Amino acid sequence: MKLISLKSEEIKDRIAKEVGFLIANEGFSYKKTNNWFIKTKGDIENIFQMLFHTRTDHYAIEIFLYIRHKKVEKILRRIIGDSTNITLGNTLGVIFNSPDGREVVHNNMEILLIENADIEAACESISFFFQGIARTYFEQFENLEAIDDIVNNAPFDYTPANVGGTFGDRCMRGLVINRLLKKENFIDLIAIYNDEIKGTLNEQIIAEYEKVRDFLMYNKI
Repeated sequence: MKLISLKSEEIKDRIAKEVGFLIANEGFSYKKTNNWFIKTKGDIENIFQMLFHTRTDHYAIEIFLYIRHKKVEKILRRIIGDSTNITLGNTLGVIFNSPDGREVVHNNMEILLIENADIEAACESISFFFQGIARTYFEQFENLEAIDDIVNNAPFDYTPANVGGTFGDRCMRGLVINRLLKKENFIDLIAIYNDEIKGTLNEQIIAEYEKVRDFLMYNKI
């Protein structure tokens, strides 16, 4: 029987329940609205999201890994208002296929659900991905220093795989992170991002970046 005859919410609930037994043991709790598992440790929130796609004759699950540093995001909201509220993150496929976290190698690694039997197989795959990829990713960025290393080091002309988001997101969060760590290269970093941000050719992104830059230059955080 094709999955198209089943309700997508029923499939989501079943997968979340079965996968949840494993992920809950790691300290994650399930948030049904976003269909993600989230774990909070200090200022860091780890998010394992299962994005559900409805296709013509089947379903597909795409997994995203996100890391939210609460101080960084709070400061950014204070300066520019709404934002993605995600400090690092990308698809599981990009993260897995980009071992150094810097070079971007695209691979969607979607889990296809075509027949009922695929639900159980999907649960096994998701559990495997969590243990083999997500856990390592979350452990790698368990503090602000590790986040700074991937965000604020070369190459500077694109957004690293482990960072995700847009280049503007990288520049703005990079400056906030640098200031929070009280590093001595803040002015040097501004010079780099001032030059690189122009390549976005996006007036809104450039304006937001300049607003963040100017705020951080003249205000304590």
